[in-house]
Amino acid sequence: MVSPVTAGTGQTERAALHEQPSPVTAVPTVVRLLLRRSVGRPAILAATAVIIANVMLRDREWVHLWDWAWFNYHFVTIFLGPLAAGLGAWEGARLARAHDFLDSAGAARRALVSAGGAVFAWLLLPYLAGLAWVSVMVMRTDAPGGPGIIEFSTLGPALAFLAAWVMVGAAAGYRLRSPLSAPLAAVVSFAVILTLYIVNYMLVRVGGATGSTLGLAPRPEIQLGQLMLYVNTAVWALTSATRPAKAPLRDPGRLLPLSAGTLVIAVGLAIFFDSGPDFRDRPVALRCFGQEPQICLVPGYDGHPERVRAAFEPLLAGLREIGAPLPTTMRMGDPSEEDLVGLISEEVALGEKGSRVTSNLISAYKRFSCDYFDTEDQRQTWHDVYFWFETLEGTRSLKDSIFASEVLRTSSREEQAAYLRGAIDRLRRCA
Repeated sequence: MVSPVTAGTGQTERAALHEQPSPVTAVPTVVRLLLRRSVGRPAILAATAVIIANVMLRDREWVHLWDWAWFNYHFVTIFLGPLAAGLGAWEGARLARAHDFLDSAGAARRALVSAGGAVFAWLLLPYLAGLAWVSVMVMRTDAPGGPGIIEFSTLGPALAFLAAWVMVGAAAGYRLRSPLSAPLAAVVSFAVILTLYIVNYMLVRVGGATGSTLGLAPRPEIQLGQLMLYVNTAVWALTSATRPAKAPLRDPGRLLPLSAGTLVIAVGLAIFFDSGPDFRDRPVALRCFGQEPQICLVPGYDGHPERVRAAFEPLLAGLREIGAPLPTTMRMGDPSEEDLVGLISEEVALGEKGSRVTSNLISAYKRFSCDYFDTEDQRQTWHDVYFWFETLEGTRSLKDSIFASEVLRTSSREEQAAYLRGAIDRLRRCA
């Protein structure tokens, strides 16, 4: 017979065991605790402000192309990287208060990864929200399709770059064991990023293009090299910060940072000495309209082909009047060596005020492989045709130009027409 006291005790123990969280339910609880206590949580506002400033204070010509928009957005990592390093250093310094316990228990590395992961998770929220915001901007311009493999491939290096700086900062904070390591890590990381950007920007540039990426795509070998560089930088920083100071040479805790550091240097040197272009060429889909010339535009810029034709019409009318051949095609994309095929810039395609259609139209008559400034005669031919186009555009008067030939400034219209026909022919022949 069991006494009431014993029975009550057993029931209490069973209830207590029943209330204890299982490993399955404990993991989400720990994750929530890490996220709630992370310094990354209040830093969301700072990260959001940096992202908004990066998008709104720079030119937004990229809104018509998905790949340009996404790649250009990732330039914000230049500024978020130091913020990530500073936040990581704060968490590392906070963990360093218990470094004796963490080191003796062999849990320092796991604690740094968990704390750094929480910081990265909080930074990821405004980062992806900003990318969604940029995507909405592109969608509102009626750009066809959506982000594809090329666009999503730019996310890997960008996020690895931020994660690496979080772990470098956490490692620095854990080693220095001072709250001052946070601002120090932010300042030093920004200086390092700027220095590497000047020395070889491919080491740290995971986004940002000063010109259009139309017909271009990031080179996958550079993206892979950047991924390896950033991942191994994080591994090297983490293992260097948590290994014992007097670890023997053969100890895994010492070999791992040594091997990771070696790989970091090797990949960094490979990217540094890479002399190839930043991007690879890729085919561009065009939609063509009309004839003489045919206007071919990239989807996203093809909303108003009649506006593009109207921009060229004053120059085309002048060509008809002197009896010169008209371009057969004006198109967006890469330069062409084809005769009478010219380029259309994004500014002209969008009908922006102040865009110069002269430089677009003259591309139909010149050869990109030709140096038109090799001789004085070639230079004068180029100037005369260019200045004449500008008079048709209404941006210049030949009589006021000291660079135009005498025949253009003083001769009769018949003589000018004959001279211009010959000059255009010489441009086409690179003569």
